[in-house]
Amino acid sequence: AAGSPVFARMLESGMQEASDGVITIMDVDTDVCGHFLEFLYLQELEFAPDTAPEKSAPTAYQLFQAERMPNISDATPLGKIVDQSARLDREWSELSQDGRANYESQARKARRTHKDCLRAIAEKTPEVAAVLQLAAMYEVPELVNACCSYLLSCSEGIQEDTWIIPAVR
Repeated sequence: AAGSPVFARMLESGMQEASDGVITIMDVDTDVCGHFLEFLYLQELEFAPDTAPEKSAPTAYQLFQAERMPNISDATPLGKIVDQSARLDREWSELSQDGRANYESQARKARRTHKDCLRAIAEKTPEVAAVLQLAAMYEVPELVNACCSYLLSCSEGIQEDTWIIPAVR
């Protein structure tokens, strides 16, 4: 009950939960309830992402550029960056069909991986939304923040004009 003031009030009052020592949560999916209780007891959230996905998969040219361009920092002079970009553009235009095909193949694979990542996020979103609903109902602000952070980080990883909107039932 320490993680939820609502649970604490239920167990410390004259309510049935206080006499039974049991709180019954009805009509909640077992996975959702498991995430909720896991957070209350362990302060951990299994579905929290390590990193948000990239906004988009890289193009063949971006893969070519990343492989050939040395690391550039904020301290790199603009002239040097322009020269390196021009050199890369020339090399790309002179690249053989086989060379380009290799980068196109890598880009297609990156797009499939990116789509799989977005699909996994979309499948997890209703569950996260249900945990968010429980967290709000039982006044667990840390869990509300964790769920909102997850949903926002996933939305940031898609496109600027696209949002993941949880379907709360």
